[in-house]
Amino acid sequence: MPKLDAKPLLYRMSFRIQERVFHTRIHVFLGYEIEDFHKILIKRGYEGSFYGSNTGSRTLGLTSTITHRRSPYRDVAICIPRFQNSVEDHNTLVHEIVHAVVQIFEDYSVDLNGMTQEFAAEMAGWMYQSIEERIGKNLKKSSRKPSRRGKKGH
Repeated sequence: MPKLDAKPLLYRMSFRIQERVFHTRIHVFLGYEIEDFHKILIKRGYEGSFYGSNTGSRTLGLTSTITHRRSPYRDVAICIPRFQNSVEDHNTLVHEIVHAVVQIFEDYSVDLNGMTQEFAAEMAGWMYQSIEERIGKNLKKSSRKPSRRGKKGH
């Protein structure tokens, strides 16, 4: 019988995708605590304002508009601290992607209305698909076991 108090498996990964229309870079941090997320961005030369979705004392997700000190362009960063690749985590990811799309629209003075909602939905769908593909690649890569000799195929 499995232990009921077993800790859930947490995933930790970070990567960047680039949105296809405005070419905004989206930095994705899954499994990083908010403090670590802030420190990494600052260390990489970014500054910005950080907004989070809280439930009680736990931050579910955070989306931030960030600017690199050497670039006039704004990027977007998404952080989901306790990422377990669950349905709830993907719900939080979609929620944060919507914030990212709204922020990109605001950055380029595009009104979100009946005329642009299809464009916004396409952008959000593309972001989710791109992020999901990267999650899949990272999980597949982390599940590979080295061969006995330490080299693939030998």
